[in-house]
Amino acid sequence: MKRILAPVENVRSALHSLGIDEEKADWIIDLFECVDAGRSDALALPNFHFNLYGTLEPEDVMITAFAFWQSVVACSDTNSTEEQIALGAIRSVYFMAQGFALTKLVACIELWWEKTLDIHNTTIWMVA
Repeated sequence: MKRILAPVENVRSALHSLGIDEEKADWIIDLFECVDAGRSDALALPNFHFNLYGTLEPEDVMITAFAFWQSVVACSDTNSTEEQIALGAIRSVYFMAQGFALTKLVACIELWWEKTLDIHNTTIWMVA
C-alpha cells in the first residue's frame, strides 16, 4: 500500500493559517512520521494512533487532520487517488467538526472547499 505524504512546509503553513502558533506547530509536526522525500522532507500519518496519549485537544486533532489533508490535496495530481482520498478525509473532518461544534474550523473548511471548487465540483455536504 502506498503511503500518502504531505510536504512538511505545506502542513506547517496550513497549521499557521488555522491559527496554530510556531511552537505548537513544531510540536504537532513531531507527532507525524517524517519521511525523506527527496528535495524536502514529508509527513506521513504514523502507523499507530495519532495523539495516542491524548496530549492534543479534540479541536487541535481536527485542525491537524485538516491541515494534513489540505496539504495532500495541494501537492497531489488532479484526479489522483491521493487527491480523492484527501477530499474524502476533509469531508469527514468537516462533519466531525460540526459534531463537536467547532464552528471556526467548520467555517475554515467551508471557505477552503469553496476556493477549491474547480477540483471537486461539488458542495461539501453533497456526495460527489
